[in-house]
Amino acid sequence: MAAADTEFLVLYAKVVDDKEMGALMTGIFIGGICRSEKEADELAKRCVSETQGGIIIPRVAPVDADLKDVIQDLESQFDLMADRMYDNEQILNKNNRKR
Repeated sequence: MAAADTEFLVLYAKVVDDKEMGALMTGIFIGGICRSEKEADELAKRCVSETQGGIIIPRVAPVDADLKDVIQDLESQFDLMADRMYDNEQILNKNNRKR
């Protein structure tokens, strides 16, 4: 649990599916800075529900955290999601060829 005076940064990655290029991360965005973890969790949920188009991957990190690690975590989550989307597309294409 973080100290009471710790602020929390809300970041989120936006991922879109492009027919030609596959999954693309359009960017990593700052949702805001909050005074409590609960407030940051609520903001992260709002970022997910209010951002239109694509898939949103939110992260909440204490402001004193190494932001490089947080960004690398978002990029890793994107890579996993892109791999899954590609695998699913290959399965669908294989199934369509069987028909």
